[in-house]
Amino acid sequence: MVTEASSFGRFCAAGLKGELRLRFSENSSGKTYLNDRYRSKLFHTSRTYLEGKRQVLQVLNPTAGLFENDSLEAKIQVDEKAHVAILSPSSTQIFTMPGEGRACSKLCLEVADEASLVYLPRWVVPHRGSRFFQGTRMNLSSSASVCYFDFFSAGRFAHKEYLEFEHFESRLDIFLDGKRVVRELFDCGKSRRPWLLQSGEQKFAYYMSAYLYSTKLDRHELQSIMQYSSDDHNRISWTELEDGLFCIRALADSSLYISEFVSNLSAVLPVEIRLPDTHYRTL
Repeated sequence: MVTEASSFGRFCAAGLKGELRLRFSENSSGKTYLNDRYRSKLFHTSRTYLEGKRQVLQVLNPTAGLFENDSLEAKIQVDEKAHVAILSPSSTQIFTMPGEGRACSKLCLEVADEASLVYLPRWVVPHRGSRFFQGTRMNLSSSASVCYFDFFSAGRFAHKEYLEFEHFESRLDIFLDGKRVVRELFDCGKSRRPWLLQSGEQKFAYYMSAYLYSTKLDRHELQSIMQYSSDDHNRISWTELEDGLFCIRALADSSLYISEFVSNLSAVLPVEIRLPDTHYRTL
């Protein structure tokens, strides 16, 4: 079922507002299908298409970015034994803001027993003088499998911008069978913690954060990928937070190094959360 709301996505003094709700389920023949979809005009979704056992859906913001006081809210629900990949075909620009407001985006992911979800957006690019908040909450079953990425650029480098945005704040909470296992804050800006994007004297332009959860993940294969991928152009670290739950962070001076690392990482992931073959190659 598809519903397009007229009360959302309209222009008002507070900015544009968008809402997206997606629910995926397994049918009687064991195939995943899009059970429910609700969107307002700040979200656009493609048709789903089948890739192996999972359904793939592209989600984008048709305005190509967010202006002051714009807000997005999305909820993605993956029911028992369903398998889904959510992709984004373009980066999200956070445009310059003349006032004191900010743009914001909130995301809730729910993944049930024996279900899997790959969430693979593209870059968030804050422009000079912008302010942006994003909040993510994941509610996971202990028998689910999840591959979640977050990509952040420190500015528009074609315009020689680096750390010229006012404020970027990202909060993440992960719950496993109802128990909070992760609470993360990434908070930086022109005069706020610039060292988050530095290593010694070296400054990095691109940041990637990934959370992987699956009982089938091999920590030895992950460790070998980390050691192989780190060099003078990037810094990569990883931590096993719980059995099967891994946090990976990468800093790089070119997005190409991030793309290469994501490609190498995908090769060692369990098949249900391996990344779509072409999408990560053009990050």
